[in-house]
Amino acid sequence: MNSLDQFREAIRSAGLEPPPDIIADGKIHRFASNGKRGDDAGWYVYHGDGIPAGIIGDWRTDIKKSWRAEIGRALTPAEESAHRAKVEVMRREYDAEKARRRTEAAIKAAAIWNAAQPATDDHPYLTRKRVKVHGARLHDGALVIPLRDGSALHSLQFIHDDGKKLFLTGGRVVGCYFVIGDPMGAAALCIAEGFATGATIHEATGYPLAIAFNAGNLEPVARALRAKFPDLTLIVCADDDIRTEGNPGMTKATAAALAVGGKLAIPAFGADRPNGATDFNDMASHCGADAVARAIAAAKAISQPAPIEVVYRRFSDVIAKPIRWLWPGRIACGKLTVIAGNPGLGKSQLTASLAAIVSSGGSWPVENSHCEAGAVVILSAEDDAEDTIRPRLEAAGAELQSCITLDAVRDVDENGKPCQRAFSLKRDLDRLDGLLAELKNVRLVVVDPVSAYLGDADSHKNADIRALLAPLGDLAAKHGAAVVAVSHFNKSGQQDALLRVMGSLAFVAAARAAYAVVKDQNDPQRRLFLPLKNNLGRDLIGYAFSVESVTLGEDIETSRINWEQEAVTITADEAMTPVGDAEERTEFADAKAFLENLLADGPVSSKQIRADAEGAGYSWATVRRAQKALGIVPVKDGMKGPWLWALTSKVLNNAEDAHSKLMSTFDENEHLREIDAGTAETKSTEVRWTSEL
Repeated sequence: MNSLDQFREAIRSAGLEPPPDIIADGKIHRFASNGKRGDDAGWYVYHGDGIPAGIIGDWRTDIKKSWRAEIGRALTPAEESAHRAKVEVMRREYDAEKARRRTEAAIKAAAIWNAAQPATDDHPYLTRKRVKVHGARLHDGALVIPLRDGSALHSLQFIHDDGKKLFLTGGRVVGCYFVIGDPMGAAALCIAEGFATGATIHEATGYPLAIAFNAGNLEPVARALRAKFPDLTLIVCADDDIRTEGNPGMTKATAAALAVGGKLAIPAFGADRPNGATDFNDMASHCGADAVARAIAAAKAISQPAPIEVVYRRFSDVIAKPIRWLWPGRIACGKLTVIAGNPGLGKSQLTASLAAIVSSGGSWPVENSHCEAGAVVILSAEDDAEDTIRPRLEAAGAELQSCITLDAVRDVDENGKPCQRAFSLKRDLDRLDGLLAELKNVRLVVVDPVSAYLGDADSHKNADIRALLAPLGDLAAKHGAAVVAVSHFNKSGQQDALLRVMGSLAFVAAARAAYAVVKDQNDPQRRLFLPLKNNLGRDLIGYAFSVESVTLGEDIETSRINWEQEAVTITADEAMTPVGDAEERTEFADAKAFLENLLADGPVSSKQIRADAEGAGYSWATVRRAQKALGIVPVKDGMKGPWLWALTSKVLNNAEDAHSKLMSTFDENEHLREIDAGTAETKSTEVRWTSEL
């Protein structure tokens, strides 16, 4: 493409229609930028010698754009100097032409204005808009509105019967306005875009009003009036261009109010807003003049927002510091770690083991490195603090005084009454921040499972999870606490173990380390704790553990982790790869594994099983086949109770998520009791599921 064609494309890219012929003489040439005959709002200057260059503009829209030809290489210093000289010549030519056009326009405006006759209120445009004439004049049937920057007349606006508006060619608009009413001694001065809008506001409020003629001129007019009336309240009255991209009426009005410390008034149309309604004149037609007056009275001051600045540091000023570890090489302080696995594999017992080591200042498994003692905060949505979490902590050797459970958040309901609700990572991080500050020396926060604390965030949307986990990471860093989030695996057939973590990939992306808890395929009672990722350490090995039953006192059965003292080198991908050909792993086999996991803790109602199965993607027919294959016989829980499913063997030998066998019914957090009719004393009754059910 030659330089002349490049220049034509530059004119088109500025939104103008290029002229048929372009003259390369370095002078200003006018052309019809809208392609209409007789229009000369467009202009250009084109230098064709040396490195071709030019300026493109439009007097109507005040566009001005410089241009230089692409020659396929960088300019030499001499060429750069010559180009700058050309630009300077063109700039002076433009300034001179602009001044000349404005002088001509001002002279022409004065002649038209002086010859114009006073308009009357029955002009078709004023009648349609239901406003008065307010000093407008009449020229060739059109209303004439003067544009002044005080007393000096610079241009005119013509409003025809059909509402079409035109400015005098070449006249100045920026910073010019037309005032209705007298600002001297007024309580406030309003500023609006158009004549009808301004007249409506003046008639409804009695306030003087300055017409700025367009949204882009609101700020220049507001600045000019602020300089003239430094102590007067300025109210910028916005058009609400709701159907225009970027809503220029609101955007420009807000910027104008900010620039002069003024107030912003916004039209309100109610729920039945008419199509095309944008300004206060439309509002008066729809809601009445009193509504306009109330909207202006409700104008609010716009405060200047804090400046947006880039915060940066040179790395020469950054002081390097080592990573602080909770569990050396594996779980870092001030960072997020994820532990994921299928239900019933001992994840919660594992976090209880971590809590015990941290709270008591114990030793980490295998390497036996010492852990600095600190407090632990536990958020558990699935396990009861009294009959499950405390027994597990006690069995693991935790310092109970240093372990805290976050049960709920005190709030008020929609009626303003006090209530308690579940903690939400989305809503309540400031409350967690306050708790960590109050407790001091919190070294571990457990969130089990993290999916229960997301609030209304969508666990499958990366944006939602990033927005939630980023402030959680900031909170961890602020207090130097390690945050361990427990998650489940999904039913995905992905071969990459990292992709099996339930929900959005943002979970594992935000975590600095992630671990999987899986069954050892060669030993169903053995569990493997294997790294999925570790961005901070060189953790390439895993650990093995089993979950053993523990009896506390005479009546509380619980469980705890028993770590093996040798590391394992199998990877998570290897441990999770199915044995045998993948095609042999049918939905039926998966459904059997699903039921075994679901019932590992004890009986579950058939209604809940069906809901969980459908949520996991299994058909009910397949689940019923798996039920029969496992020998599960449904049992009715009393006359009005639900049907319960339970595994027919090893129900009490599965210690992984064991709860107390003694359960309370009517008293708080006590064991099931029966009253001896003869002595009125209580004696505990064991509720035991056996293989006979």
